[in-house]
Amino acid sequence: MQQFESFGINNSQKSALIFLREVGAIDNNSYRQLSGDSNRVSGRQLRQLRLAGIIEQKNSGKYTYYVSGKAFLNTLPARPEGLSTQLSGLSPQPEDISSELPEQIRFQLAKLGARSNNPEEIPDLIVALCRHKNLSIAELSALLNRSEKHIKRGYIARLMKEGRLFYTIPEMPHHPDQQYSSKK
Repeated sequence: MQQFESFGINNSQKSALIFLREVGAIDNNSYRQLSGDSNRVSGRQLRQLRLAGIIEQKNSGKYTYYVSGKAFLNTLPARPEGLSTQLSGLSPQPEDISSELPEQIRFQLAKLGARSNNPEEIPDLIVALCRHKNLSIAELSALLNRSEKHIKRGYIARLMKEGRLFYTIPEMPHHPDQQYSSKK
């Protein structure tokens, strides 16, 4: 990490950049766990990285996270020829996902109405979907034809508390590429 010596960053900040490179994003909570610093100190150090252009802030408040900035991207080696240039962050359409699902789950999705009378129907379906494939909140929302907010508050939080669902990136719950799995 000699390329960052000119920025005058400390070892905690270098560790954060390694984390960022490996995970794709970092938030204040993850930084504090890496560095052992207080909320105030970690905020100041992340701000220093942001002002130097090494990281870029996304969202705000408790949903703030940071991704690679231009200064960080410029220090990484160029992508070798022939490697995939697939864009991240593009969720497949529900039709694409549903075509991969077992027939029984597709049937359950098809018969699921706008309002379900069975309080366990949707949670059980979410677990079945996440058992088949790790899914993001956006993908679950599209498949179930319900808002992300409703699914997150009404089902995901409870299923995670019950130990029926797990984060695929547990070290950073607000990671932009976060998905849910029914397997730990």
